[in-house]
Formats: sequence, structure tokens, C-alpha cells
Amino acid sequence: MNTSHADQAPPVDLQALQSLFGDDVELQRSLLKQFVPQAENDIGEMEQALDQDDAGQVSFFAHKLKSPSRSVGANRLAD
Repeated sequence: MNTSHADQAPPVDLQALQSLFGDDVELQRSLLKQFVPQAENDIGEMEQALDQDDAGQVSFFAHKLKSPSRSVGANRLAD
């Protein structure tokens, strides 16, 4: 099986998170704890929109996820 480098990357780039927020591990954890439930909710909304063939809503939730994903180093999700 041929896997790309992106498939092997962790879901959160901890170096990116550290470069954005420094060495404050508690702040990093706090941000991730806020991000994960919201991302899960948005992904659920996107799945519902897909089931309903609502391209506008799919696009809306995909765009909504992009910036917060990048903010916590979840670059694969942001891309």
C-alpha cells in the first residue's frame, strides 16, 4: 500500500501550535479542548448537509472549520 506523507502526519502539528502560542502547554490544551467539540459539531453539520445534497451548507461548514483548524495546528483539516 502506498501512503503519502500527509496520511502519516499527526492530526495536530504540535510545532505549529507551539510557534503560535509559545511554550504555554496549559494554553495549548485549553485551546484544543475548545476546538475539538466545535470541530466535531461542524463536521456533523457538514455530514448532514452532504446527506441532504446541500452544497452551500457543506461549503459553509468547510470554510468555518478552516481558520480555527489552522489556529490550533490542525493543518490537514484546514487544507
